[in-house]
Amino acid sequence: MSQGRLELAAVWDGAVVVDIAIRNSRPEASKLLRGRTPEQALAAVPLLFGVCRHGQTQAARAALALAGGAAIPQDGATAIAAEAAQEHLWRLLVDWPTALDLPVDRALFASWYQRLNGVVAQGAWNGSGAEFARFCEQRLLDRAAAAWLMGRDGGRLGPASLCAPLLAALETEARLPTATPTLPCGLDAQAYYAGMAPDWSQAFPRLPVWQGRPAETGALARWPWLRTGGGLAARVRARLADLALLALEATGRVLPQTRVSAFSPEPGVGFAAVETARGLLVHQVRLGQGRIDDYRIVAPTEWNFHPDGAFRDGLLGFRADDAEAVRRRAGHLALALDPCVPFNIAVD
Repeated sequence: MSQGRLELAAVWDGAVVVDIAIRNSRPEASKLLRGRTPEQALAAVPLLFGVCRHGQTQAARAALALAGGAAIPQDGATAIAAEAAQEHLWRLLVDWPTALDLPVDRALFASWYQRLNGVVAQGAWNGSGAEFARFCEQRLLDRAAAAWLMGRDGGRLGPASLCAPLLAALETEARLPTATPTLPCGLDAQAYYAGMAPDWSQAFPRLPVWQGRPAETGALARWPWLRTGGGLAARVRARLADLALLALEATGRVLPQTRVSAFSPEPGVGFAAVETARGLLVHQVRLGQGRIDDYRIVAPTEWNFHPDGAFRDGLLGFRADDAEAVRRRAGHLALALDPCVPFNIAVD
C-alpha cells in the first residue's frame, strides 16, 4: 500500500507569501479494516503503518477492546514511549542537522535507535532506562532534566549539548507570522470524544477541527511554557522537553505518563486516543455482528497539515527576497510539524 505524500505549495508574489495550497494524498488505511473481524484488523494494523506503528497498534487494540465490551489492554505504553523517543532522536540527530547543513552523526543515532528497539520489544526500560537518561541529560540537554523542565534555565541548553548548534541556527530565523491554536493535551478519551463529536462526519478524519477550528498537535502542544516563544526553535525545544520527561520516566523519577485512553459512547463503538511523538492519534471503530462496520483514524498529520491549519498559518505572510528563502522556510516548517509521509515543496 502506497504511503502517499504531501504536496505543499506556497504562492509568493516576489515579496511575501500570499497563499498556500496543501494536497494530501495519504491513503485512508482505515477503509481496509472495514468488513474484517477484530482479530483480522489487529493483525493488519502493524502491516499498514510503517510510521508510529506501535502507537497505531495500541490505538486499535484499545478501540476494538472497548467496542467489544472488554477492558483496555494495560500493556503497550512503554513501547509507545520508546517509539516516541526514536522519532524525536531521528529529527534532532539526523533531519534537523541535515536541513541546517550541520554535521550529522548517523552512527550515534543508529545506535540509539537499535537500543530503543529493544525497549519496544521488551515493553520495559530495564537497564536501558538509566543509560537513556544519561544520554538525554549529558549529551542532548547538558542540563539536569528535572530542572530544565521546570524552566529554571529558560529553555537554554548547556554548551556541550548536541542540539545547541541547531537551536542557535533556528533562533536566527524570523518568527512565524501567525500562531495556530493548539489541541488540548492530557484529556482522556471521553473528553476528546465530547470535543470532536459535534463536528464528526465522514470528512472529519481528513479535515479535523477542535471547537470548529483547525488546531496544532504534537510536542509544542504538550508544553505550555514553550508556546509563548513560538517559532521553529520552540518546536525543537518541545521535542527536547518530551525527551527530558522520558528520561525521568525511564529512571522512575516520575510516574509513567498515560498515553492510551479509550471510551465507549455506545454499545459496539470504541473510541481510543493515543499521545504519540507527532501528537494526538484517534481511532474509532463500530462493530456489527462480529465484524467492523466502520473504522476511522484521525492522525496528527491531518491536524497539522489541515488546509487552514498550522502549516498555512506559519507560512502565510512570510516575507522573503527570493523563492529559495521561501522554499527553505516551508521545508523547515514542514519538518517542525513532522508529517508521517514524505513531502514536496513548490514555490509558485
